[in-house]
Amino acid sequence: MRIGVTGANGMVGKALRGLLDADTSVEERYIVRGTPRLPGDVKGPDLGTGTAEDWREAVAGLDVVMHLAAGLPWTVADPAELRRINVEGTRALAEAAIAAGVGRFVYVSTLGVHGVTSGDTPFTPDSAIRPSGAYAETKYEAEQVLQALCADATMQLVILRPPIVYGPGVAGKVGALADRIAKGARLPLGKIDTNCRQMISAANLADALVMAARHPDAPGAPLLTVDAEGVSTHAFLSMLAKVAGKPLRLMPVPSVLFRVLRPLPVIGGLAERLIGNVEVNDPRLTQTLGWTPPHTLQDGVADIVQGRGA
Repeated sequence: MRIGVTGANGMVGKALRGLLDADTSVEERYIVRGTPRLPGDVKGPDLGTGTAEDWREAVAGLDVVMHLAAGLPWTVADPAELRRINVEGTRALAEAAIAAGVGRFVYVSTLGVHGVTSGDTPFTPDSAIRPSGAYAETKYEAEQVLQALCADATMQLVILRPPIVYGPGVAGKVGALADRIAKGARLPLGKIDTNCRQMISAANLADALVMAARHPDAPGAPLLTVDAEGVSTHAFLSMLAKVAGKPLRLMPVPSVLFRVLRPLPVIGGLAERLIGNVEVNDPRLTQTLGWTPPHTLQDGVADIVQGRGA
């Protein structure tokens, strides 16, 4: 099987490299924007400016394209640029893949298309679409573009909607929290221990991607990929501190304060992310496709700490 991967130098991409490189049945091609440096690397166009013709050589002869590359909210502030990268860039890549006769396109979207938190009822693939921000909006628009393109082509489509992804080198809010804990800083988070959040480690998402490339029944409804274990905000921070060998220093902020802040613009979204639930129920993924996350939450937390040299 000939598999091409965009975003192979990212956190998930690096985990995926490890799996594909070890699989002798796979001929891997890692499509990178910069200078090829590692075995399997080939140079591809910029996702924000490349046309279908620009992608033609990079995808030629592939059986599967795994599209991990994306503009992220903490690296691309301009919504128009975010859309160019995540929507139009995905469109150009998919058009090139269809023209090249690629058999399957595996797309990494985000659970954020369903909203910030799941409330008392877990998200399912049929949950309402309520994008949590500009990033989720562009990922959902890209899903729609891909579905329209594949409806008129022989290329199969598999969409994965992961929640927060964590692991070695994680950026964003999880990375910032890990760094503050490593420095012994006090966190104004009180003790938020009544919520339940399901995330996914980079290692588990990489495993799900391999399944998505191979399983004959993977195309269909989007797959909501998460770790097997959920965790409260407090328990997750405690695990980070314990693995890092640091004390967890929390300022005694009542959780009721975060609930009061929920309706407020901007800060309300942050409060909701801290105290709300993010739970998932996707029977097709776990029962029909038989996918079980191979790595534990503890494994993933250890990867965060080790990846930061703690």
